[in-house]
Amino acid sequence: MHVIGTAGHVDHGKTLLIEALTGINADRLPEEKRRGMTIDLGFAYFTGGKGEPVGVIDVPGHERFIRNMVAGAWSLSCALLLVAADDGWMSQSRDHALVLEALRVPRVILVITKMDLVSEERLRSLSEEIRTRAEAIFGVGASLPSIAVSAKTGENIEELKILIEKTLGEIPEPRKDGAAFIYVDRVFNMKGAGTVVTGSLSGGVLEADGELFLLPDSGKVRVRSIQSSNSVITRAFPVSRVALNLQAVKKDEVNRGALLTARKESFWCEQEYLIHVSPVVTEDRHEELLKTHMELEISFGTVNSLARFYRQEQPEYGRVILEEKAAASWNQPCVLIRHGGSAILAKGYFIWAGETSREERKELLRVLKAYGSVVPSLSLEEFRLLYRGFLESDNLVLSPGFPAAVIRSGPLHLLEDFLAECRRKLLALTGKAGGATRAEIAGHLSLPRKILDYVVTRTLEDGGIREKGSVYVPQEEAGRQDTTKTGETLLAMAKQSGANGIELKYLAMPGAQKELRNLVRLGLLVALEDGIYYPREMYDSLSALVLDGYSKGGRFTIPQAKARTGLARKYVIPLLNKMEEEGRVKRDGNERVVSG
Repeated sequence: MHVIGTAGHVDHGKTLLIEALTGINADRLPEEKRRGMTIDLGFAYFTGGKGEPVGVIDVPGHERFIRNMVAGAWSLSCALLLVAADDGWMSQSRDHALVLEALRVPRVILVITKMDLVSEERLRSLSEEIRTRAEAIFGVGASLPSIAVSAKTGENIEELKILIEKTLGEIPEPRKDGAAFIYVDRVFNMKGAGTVVTGSLSGGVLEADGELFLLPDSGKVRVRSIQSSNSVITRAFPVSRVALNLQAVKKDEVNRGALLTARKESFWCEQEYLIHVSPVVTEDRHEELLKTHMELEISFGTVNSLARFYRQEQPEYGRVILEEKAAASWNQPCVLIRHGGSAILAKGYFIWAGETSREERKELLRVLKAYGSVVPSLSLEEFRLLYRGFLESDNLVLSPGFPAAVIRSGPLHLLEDFLAECRRKLLALTGKAGGATRAEIAGHLSLPRKILDYVVTRTLEDGGIREKGSVYVPQEEAGRQDTTKTGETLLAMAKQSGANGIELKYLAMPGAQKELRNLVRLGLLVALEDGIYYPREMYDSLSALVLDGYSKGGRFTIPQAKARTGLARKYVIPLLNKMEEEGRVKRDGNERVVSG
């Protein structure tokens, strides 16, 4: 199924042509009928050759309503770009063409209207002029079929229908297995039914009595019924015009620009976005109008929001902060419009969402600079993989043109370059005196646990590092002691102190705490609480004295442990607590129980 729409300068015959195609006058507002000018979106349909309805959206042509034109064009499969034979190509002909190109409307048909008012020679010259101007916007070689018609006399109306159907037949069928979504373009109350919204259904199948998320508020609503092409249906397929009767929501709780979707995780819902921008330069405008720190309007879907634009170091990217949150998706096109005016400043598409620090934006821009030419063809998950270097996903399928080598382990995906950089950092960290504990590695690399586990395990397996006690050291250092001169001095002092060990608070030696920690990592000292350190041999000897003669389940008191070791209370309690930490004993009231 498909939705088409008209575009073009004001009073170039869009509404009249739709009536000729469909038999429906799309001007629905009394003001429109009074003015004889479309000011908001109008809707109609006709039945195609295959028996399927083709939705038709009538958009306003006046420059003041360019935002409504964007709201009507975002979902089109094909647009009819109308140019009146008597007026020729006009300013809004250009601006509407720019919007169609910016929103990536798949097909455009050039339609000369009011052909009955001019000569055949005028039609020929105008046709050539229109094609030249259109190709300047859509690109030379773009598929731009053309036809001249008269809605007044009916000439070539049936031929236009045939051309529309032929053109739609060249477009791939819309996906039906994705997330169904609708940008709301109208909201009204219907007596006896309640809140009704209309919009173009895209992305996936929508069923009556199903639940949808209403964004940006994230509340849930239920679809009581669906109407499309004046028929009540139980299931709607993309792309089609639909009216939804909603439960659990009031009319004033839904506005144009709201998004209804079956899967809210498929959309961002933020106030701040990073976008790619391409300034609009036309034959009569050679100076770029888009400036940094500029207040402007951004339009996408049926959203139109006031925003502040901040150009980035790479000028093809900009940060926009909207007046309020709005729902958008990865790579979704948008149009930037002068605030309070009608000039189109730039076209763009969404890259990232949410507040970002300067460093985060710097890294995003680095990735975009490295892979910019292929980014629009990637999925959001693929871009996240490029940006972060890793991704956990069961469903990721890499595009044939994905620009980096990837290692996969179950649901984990890591860029080869990212893994190599993590390995380099890990080797550098563990190569310091005394190696590195797991906690220090986690703090230094700042990776999610599963990714950290994979990096450490992979580096262990390839022989880069080895475990030595509670620390990790480089492979070549696993069998040797690594102590400094200060460390050797401290170790000698501890051995000379015997059962009294050494206490950090009595050491005036610079760097003593760091050296003691390294000696613990190397297994040469044992750290007790209160800053007491024993040589490993002394700790093992004292522990053996405490446990001598006891089997599993045996019990003893602190006084008994003091008597066996000859230690004062200030030493024996930290000793017993360390033994409990290692699982040799456990506390039970005032007694210690031997664990085994």
